[in-house]
Amino acid sequence: MKGRGTNLREIHTYFRSSAIHLSYLRILAGLVFTLWNAALLPSLRRISSGCRAPVFFFPALLCIMPFSNAMAASVDLAWDPNTEPELAGYKIYWGTSSGNYTSSKDVGKTTTATIDGVEEGTTYYLVVTAYDNQGNESGYSNQVSFPLPLSDSDGDGVPNNEDAFPSDPSETIDSDGDGIGNNADEDDDNDQMPDAWEIEYGFDPLRDDATEDFDGDGLSNLDEYLAGSDPMVPQDNQAPQPPTLSEPANDLVVELTPVLKTGEFQDPDAGDFHSATRWRIVRESDDICVFDITSEYSLTELQLPKLILDENMTYSWQARHYDRYGTPSEWSSSSSFTTQVDAADNDGNGIPDEQEIDRLADLDEWHLGCGSRYHQIH
Repeated sequence: MKGRGTNLREIHTYFRSSAIHLSYLRILAGLVFTLWNAALLPSLRRISSGCRAPVFFFPALLCIMPFSNAMAASVDLAWDPNTEPELAGYKIYWGTSSGNYTSSKDVGKTTTATIDGVEEGTTYYLVVTAYDNQGNESGYSNQVSFPLPLSDSDGDGVPNNEDAFPSDPSETIDSDGDGIGNNADEDDDNDQMPDAWEIEYGFDPLRDDATEDFDGDGLSNLDEYLAGSDPMVPQDNQAPQPPTLSEPANDLVVELTPVLKTGEFQDPDAGDFHSATRWRIVRESDDICVFDITSEYSLTELQLPKLILDENMTYSWQARHYDRYGTPSEWSSSSSFTTQVDAADNDGNGIPDEQEIDRLADLDEWHLGCGSRYHQIH
């Protein structure tokens, strides 16, 4: 049986559904190159009739069209016919690993065939053989492969089999299974507490935690939401005692960077602890606040940074303590101090030596100014 090899012309991959109109993935025919160079042809086993294995063309362009919402897929193949008079037909072999063909199909003396039951998201490898009237079969043609992509009907980048809303590009997940996508659903875990409220208090909006009691006050998280109370603070939590101011002593003359000290934290609730302190200084001559920070580290003692106070000025200061839940005490009573006069200025630049700082210092570290917070209280 003599003649040239069979050439694969087209591979069409169809995604089937119950709908009549089908979209498809097609490897364009014609935009191919052939392997006529003998050095590139696969090794072919001769059979007694002389029938040779069909030779595939390799596609040079892959054109992807929209997919249907399919549950199964099939592949349509077409190839150039052999011209030998002894030719009786062709067989197609395919599998999901290179060189390992677990399925086959005798298509008879036709140059088109359809392979059904292939799976999306899988790469398939195919070869074709020719056989004559005596049942003699050629060796395998050269192998071709093609990946069968997963359907994504709405084009949102999430395959249909992973998309709870395959026809809606704005939604992909429905955590609580209520038929409303997470983007539109205001309560993704369906625990009757809005996502925004749960996020505000650090709860998980994708987990039903309505019956939990974070602050241990006997009210569930849902009860706290319905009552409009803070789920992070027990209902019977009491505020700390206002701190006492120990240093500097009232009306004392101080340097431009004095150390401020308060008494120890006191709270009527057993087991409560000191979480932060707010420090505030006001210039008495014009009642302007020059320093106001809340610190989670300088709890009972704070070294005032440079460039805050002016010389020969009187200031009043106060402090308040915060407990473990961020509940503040009342402000302490006010105490006053006056800065010293004629501070040394050895370099004559108009800035007292005590106020001089390294040019690389990070002044923003303190976030200075009234109402600012050195560390946020939660």
